[in-house]
Amino acid sequence: MTAGVYSSSLNGSRARGTGALAGYAWNSIVDNVTVRDPDIFTFFVETAGGLLGFADDSSITNCSIEGGRISTYADGNRALVSQTGGLLGSAKRTDIANCASSAEVLSQNGQTGGLVGAMFAGSMTECCATGNVTAARTDEPAIRVGGLLGLA
Repeated sequence: MTAGVYSSSLNGSRARGTGALAGYAWNSIVDNVTVRDPDIFTFFVETAGGLLGFADDSSITNCSIEGGRISTYADGNRALVSQTGGLLGSAKRTDIANCASSAEVLSQNGQTGGLVGAMFAGSMTECCATGNVTAARTDEPAIRVGGLLGLA
């Protein structure tokens, strides 16, 4: 799949997530999906990722993000996106295997990762991230930032 430009703005209300495949996946199996050159710019959502914004009770296998950029916006000193990642913004009780991302991840919050912004339970095996990860806030130093995972 070749990704176009994805953006979200909900006039102050927050949606669950933004991703090239889906914003939110629950009790799902995602296998063998490649997203090439996504250009995702988002704000007013909870999570943002190159493939999925948020995965809950799911299985993600053999998926990759090739190139592109996932970026989030902050309104002044207020970070509007909680978790940002190259593949997934956030994963809860989700198993991730044989996945990779080379996307550039730019975030103005503290839970930012090259592959997954934040992971709560689940497992990760044979995964990698090679894109640049930058997280900076105007009001305080960036925290919870990693090349693979921002928070686990």
